[in-house]
Amino acid sequence: MKKSLLFTLFLFFAFANVRAQQLTVEQTIFDHDANADTFAFGADISWLSQQESWGTYYCNRQGKRTDLMTILKEDFGINALRFRVWVNPSGGWSGKQDVINLCKRAHAKGFKIMISFHYSDTWADSGSQTIPAQWTDHSADALAQKVYEHTKDVLTGLKAVGIVPVWVSLGNETKYGMLYETGRTKTTEGVKNFVRFINEGARAVKEISEDIITIIHLPNGHDESTARSMFDNLKKYGANYDCIGLSAYPRWSHLDVTNDAQVASAVNKYITVFRNLRSRFGKPVMVMETGHYGTEPLEANRFLAEFMKALINDGDLGCFYWEPEAFDNGGYNLGAWSAATHQGTIAMDAFRGIKHTAVDYYATARITAPFDTLRFEREETVQMRAYAKTSTTVTSISKVDFYLNKKRVHSLTPQGNSPYFTYETDTLPKGIFKFYAVVTDNQDHTANSDTVCFLVDQPVVLQENAAGFLGCSDPEVTVARKVSRYTGGGYMPATHDRETSLSWEVTFPAAGDYDFYLRYHSDVTRIVKFFVDDNTNFLQCAFSPQNRWTYVRRTITVETPGRHVIRVQGSTEKGYPDIDFLGITSPEGVGPVHGGDFDGLGATDALSTHDVPKAAFDLSGQRVVETSLRSGGIYVIDGRKVMIR
Repeated sequence: MKKSLLFTLFLFFAFANVRAQQLTVEQTIFDHDANADTFAFGADISWLSQQESWGTYYCNRQGKRTDLMTILKEDFGINALRFRVWVNPSGGWSGKQDVINLCKRAHAKGFKIMISFHYSDTWADSGSQTIPAQWTDHSADALAQKVYEHTKDVLTGLKAVGIVPVWVSLGNETKYGMLYETGRTKTTEGVKNFVRFINEGARAVKEISEDIITIIHLPNGHDESTARSMFDNLKKYGANYDCIGLSAYPRWSHLDVTNDAQVASAVNKYITVFRNLRSRFGKPVMVMETGHYGTEPLEANRFLAEFMKALINDGDLGCFYWEPEAFDNGGYNLGAWSAATHQGTIAMDAFRGIKHTAVDYYATARITAPFDTLRFEREETVQMRAYAKTSTTVTSISKVDFYLNKKRVHSLTPQGNSPYFTYETDTLPKGIFKFYAVVTDNQDHTANSDTVCFLVDQPVVLQENAAGFLGCSDPEVTVARKVSRYTGGGYMPATHDRETSLSWEVTFPAAGDYDFYLRYHSDVTRIVKFFVDDNTNFLQCAFSPQNRWTYVRRTITVETPGRHVIRVQGSTEKGYPDIDFLGITSPEGVGPVHGGDFDGLGATDALSTHDVPKAAFDLSGQRVVETSLRSGGIYVIDGRKVMIR
């Protein structure tokens, strides 16, 4: 009857904590494509041409330099672009021709276009609505005419190249009106002037196309009271517009979005305001600007994904990220692009409905196997059993691949809800095998389990762990300080240097090639010298993580049968690895070797003559409780190194 080995693996997904781009898992919380015809997934990229003049470039998901508009469309699902227009700006940036050039590029790629008129030579917002330099000597009537002429001029220029925008914003963040002080709404006359400016702009727009949607844009989308007061006045004095536009920056709204509860609260705050305004004034709502700290792309993603999901469900028209491509321009730190990689951050994934969840790891994992069953005869059944489970419901296991010596030998997919995956074989040839599993989740994250090393052969055992272990690992210096009378606990007490050796007298029944096996673990790569009489061989004992035992083999040629001395010795200042097994197998058709006496130092029971209080430590010198010992491993107990099976 064949024996069976059961390896049980609790598999970790490896985690690398990279601050710039946190490890996350994804879930799709709304259908981007199903809503692309009715919802504007937008971005204002008015800085683009100026940035390009500086030599700024952008990379797609694959890290290849690509036109920004192509990246926004193909990687992030952006279908609408917004461009600001200044009247006579310094350097021409955001002037008429610059905007026409940008719109031509956007139109060629199939984007819907929004034009945002600032009616200024520079930035216009609630704090500053400066009259253009060439308009300063005009009356309210003349200013209204200039608004009409400027609006008509820009839109005519666009129409001449075949472009009619979908939306036009008559002013930018006009919380207190525009063209200060003439159109500032702190007085009734100012309100009336503001309405005249709006209506002249709207007249110019509708002369280009009745289908263009005109928008009045206010900041602070959380501030229902201010918005309600403004739109009440606009209604009272007969303003002509089609849509309510609002900015919604959590930063400027003083809304924290650090955790899920805060995100839900912020989204609800905005949606409640939008719903109330839509109901009161009978106008649809558009989010003209939004954004979040570029240094917090995960927060930005989680807020934006939930925000757009709510906007879509509530019937709003769209959402524009203001200057996602910005690399901290002029101190602006709400972009969504990495200066290090020139790629969009995960904040932008929200536009495709993808919400990221941060994880430190995908699943907990450990490998357990009885230490006395890591050596098998040929034709034994070796059963490999993996337990794989993710730590979040966002992802699930899609398959587990089993590997022997870096070659995939089997692949399994989940069956029902069982987290167990089993592979077995009885056809392994003799030799050393390294077994591990690779888990893939439904988002194509992959991770390797730890590696278990086992031997298929039947060697003559020269020495196994009954007398302890060879070697003293570096952290045991800490143990030595904490544990009274610690000896090193193995074949070689800690007091012996690397020149000390262990030897056996072995009888070889015939000339031929014999395989010498050594099983060890080591926290660093160490070299062991292996002598047959005076002939030197070297065994490289590579790093073996998590105290896993690893086999190494050296084939030695015996030219004359009879008695020979086998000797093992450390070869570098790093000392010995921990060794718990030494054995030799004979060539095919040759009888077994016969081992002689072992002359190892420190093989006696040190505890029999010393009164050492019972205490257990791991090999880093940390004290462990009794329950921790049940999982097996190597520990220092009562002053000696002990293996718990």
